[in-house]
Amino acid sequence: QPLFKSMRENFSDPRFKSILTLIDATIRSDAAPLKGYALSQVQRCFAIKENINSLLDVARTVYSEIVDDIYNKVREMSQQYDLPLRVSNSATRAFHLSLHCKPNQTELDPIFINISWNKTRTMVTMTTEEIIFMNQRIRAALDEVHSMTNLLVQAITTFCPVSDPK
Repeated sequence: QPLFKSMRENFSDPRFKSILTLIDATIRSDAAPLKGYALSQVQRCFAIKENINSLLDVARTVYSEIVDDIYNKVREMSQQYDLPLRVSNSATRAFHLSLHCKPNQTELDPIFINISWNKTRTMVTMTTEEIIFMNQRIRAALDEVHSMTNLLVQAITTFCPVSDPK
């Protein structure tokens, strides 16, 4: 019982309410850790609310536009080469293409590089020079987003009164 009483007293400290107010004003309420590289990347990018920092908003817009460009480019290539190409994203390969195909279908246009087949040769992952370039731009935009996000989170933790005023 004394432990719970002590915890209740500690958490009734008004400093916790001011910390929660500051966090609620800055962090999106739907922000939560997610599994999977692509989902966690997007979540980290948009965890801070809009209009908190205009430079952060611009960096996120740049990131979103480049991601849209990748999806549009893949749609275009899918039509151009008559292939059911899909956009994939992983920590090791970043944005890249994936294609489910027939086991004997091995001919791909030379535009596709860094080709990797699965063991049964029914799935191939690959990229293009253009997608590699867009990945570099995405990485730069994400670096900016993460840097600004870290600064905002540091500002919150610096502002929060955590020491005992007694």
